[in-house]
Amino acid sequence: MTIINLSQSLDMDSAIVSDILYFRKEISETFLRELSQFLPLTENLMNEEDLLRLLDCHGYMYLKEQSIVVKKDNLGVR
Repeated sequence: MTIINLSQSLDMDSAIVSDILYFRKEISETFLRELSQFLPLTENLMNEEDLLRLLDCHGYMYLKEQSIVVKKDNLGVR
């Protein structure tokens, strides 16, 4: 599935989806496995909140102002 298709199905800006999918620093394999299970079944990811919740469950957050995904531990957030 392309980023554009995924962003349309999630009703998100494609730049945000791209930022989230292509961050490469400190990414856990568990998160990648879980995300890869969701992507083919976009009905499980209905909107931006679902994708951000998935990030949160794995200890990450998206910083919209900087267009990056960061590990919450690095920000002192639990």
